[in-house]
Amino acid sequence: RVELSATAHIIVGVGQVQPRKRLDTFIACAHALPQMQFIWVGGMPFKQLGADYAKMQKMIQHVPDNMIVTGLKEHDEVRHCLHAADVFMLPAEQENHPMAVIEAAASGLPIVLRDIPEYHDTFKDDALLCVTTEDFVTALKKLLQYKSLREVFIKKADKIAQRFDSSHTAQQYIDLYHTVIKGNNL
Repeated sequence: RVELSATAHIIVGVGQVQPRKRLDTFIACAHALPQMQFIWVGGMPFKQLGADYAKMQKMIQHVPDNMIVTGLKEHDEVRHCLHAADVFMLPAEQENHPMAVIEAAASGLPIVLRDIPEYHDTFKDDALLCVTTEDFVTALKKLLQYKSLREVFIKKADKIAQRFDSSHTAQQYIDLYHTVIKGNNL
């Protein structure tokens, strides 16, 4: 199990360690906020075949004292880290529809993401979107300093979780089928 701080605010990110995930931004935030604990849950499953393996390995070996890179973990341990965290942060600069964001939202975490076009139709209104490392640092500070802001983004995370909940989607299909059946007078 990952050893988590009992007193520090915990910022968690989840994903493979690769350049597009921008672990460097996560590390920079850890340097800027030494009073917080940063945990990156993930590793390099493809080892030397992964993009910039040597560079990523060196980055992992030189994280600040308030940061842990867990390596690959079973889903139960990922869930453990999410439930123990205060904020979810994913600074990736290229994504499509990451399940990690939905899982973090379902865990009740405020969501902090990089402002990329892929998120504009799915997460834009319900996550804090950042452009620069300074934006990420400011967002994390504000979320943890202002309880009312944190509560707003916890509620927004719940909207994300509800929107992508399979039972919600199933109900949408049932409603659609009922509409089609009624429309065809069957």
